[in-house]
Amino acid sequence: MAGIMEHHKVLSETSGGKYTPQEILELEQGFRTDALQQEQEEQEANDNGYCIHCGEELENCTGYKCWI
Repeated sequence: MAGIMEHHKVLSETSGGKYTPQEILELEQGFRTDALQQEQEEQEANDNGYCIHCGEELENCTGYKCWI
């Protein structure tokens, strides 16, 4: 845990004082939560047979950069 807090302290210092170590910790926790939610939504879409990015059924999705 000490290593993590030291990491947050360094990030805080490099932010020019914009963020405290605690705020950085909270930001990182939020990013992890958002990523997990996005993964769950994508899995649910795939389970239901459609692409979360373009909304097409999986067999009609072009794949790479399909949302363009």
